[in-house]
Amino acid sequence: MALSQAAAMLLQATRQRTPALGSVAAQAQRSMVYYITDADDHPTTEYNPPVMHPAEVVYKRGMEILYDPWFNKGTAFPLSERDRLGLRGLLPPRGLTMEKQASRFMDEWASPLELIPPEDVALGGVTSEMARRWKLLQELQDRNETLFYKVLMDNFVEMAPIVYTPTVGWVCVNYHKLRRRPRGMYFSAEDRGQMAAMAYNWPQQEVAAIVVTDGSRILGLGDLGVNGLGIPVGKLDLYCAAAGFNPSRVLPVVIDVGTDNEALQKDPLYPGLRHPRIKGREYYDIMDEFVTAVMSRWPTAVLQFEDFSTSHAQQLLSRYRKHHLVFNDDIQGTAATALAGLYGALKMQGRPARDITAQRVLCVGAGSAGMGVVRQIAAGMQNHGLSPELAARNFWVLDAQGLI
Repeated sequence: MALSQAAAMLLQATRQRTPALGSVAAQAQRSMVYYITDADDHPTTEYNPPVMHPAEVVYKRGMEILYDPWFNKGTAFPLSERDRLGLRGLLPPRGLTMEKQASRFMDEWASPLELIPPEDVALGGVTSEMARRWKLLQELQDRNETLFYKVLMDNFVEMAPIVYTPTVGWVCVNYHKLRRRPRGMYFSAEDRGQMAAMAYNWPQQEVAAIVVTDGSRILGLGDLGVNGLGIPVGKLDLYCAAAGFNPSRVLPVVIDVGTDNEALQKDPLYPGLRHPRIKGREYYDIMDEFVTAVMSRWPTAVLQFEDFSTSHAQQLLSRYRKHHLVFNDDIQGTAATALAGLYGALKMQGRPARDITAQRVLCVGAGSAGMGVVRQIAAGMQNHGLSPELAARNFWVLDAQGLI
């Protein structure tokens, strides 16, 4: 077929799809052409614009969008929209498209999502009733946070094990499957160079306490990646109810540097980075940028490191403690409680505090918490006159393989 015949047929087909010239819009449409040209550089087809959907102007940003059911798309916001709408850091790094979210809903419509059962022995005695009560409390917190804290403060002894350990362990292993309103912030390895700006996506101008984890050692459950955000969320709920922190001035955070948990890497619902954990200098570069970003915006806040691996916990505490108000609950909080318990036991026996130097201590577990306890008790012994060498002779440490 000759080129001119093909062009004529294409032109005729286009005209059949074009409205009659009875309107200004149609005339404008006919007057505009694609620059698909012939040998003489003349256009051979008419302009046939695609169907245009009206744009929706959004005057909200950040959390306002995520809390608005008209505009919220869950984790389906692409990176370009996250940056424009102030959502970067308020959603996990890896999103699910609307199609995948719809598929997930239909799967759950057909049958409940398969969760790790609360009675799993690794979770430390969590029951189905405890899991049910956690869901009930979260539903209350999502719709009425004032009432949530009232009932938590009025029933703290009964509800603390639901809000935090041991129930929070079950929450974390299932975190990517549980539905709840967005809470806290996500900083990831893919956000390098952007963290200072991301910190300003958090809506509160004043923050008094930041609890951060990298998900590498969640309780006794190991590497849970971004699912570890459940720990800072639960810990800060306790701080607000029991220590008087203002709920609007606390910030739970998870740092996503990947996960070595292969089951999570393969889980289609897991919202974190799906590669092995970043280590070495690159890891500390990411942590440096994060600490600089949040402490630049909230310089008077306490920054608490929570459930980091033993290889990083003490290093991070030592790295930042001379520059910022930092704290590691596993190393310092647990250790201070253990030392106070020893002093209390000596007092109950009618013995002076200096008798701590005569105690022999067996520590079962060589993680960051266990070694923090050892260091703190050893420091107490040194305060009563022992040298570091003599204090060290009072300790034995066991791990899963036996005596260290």
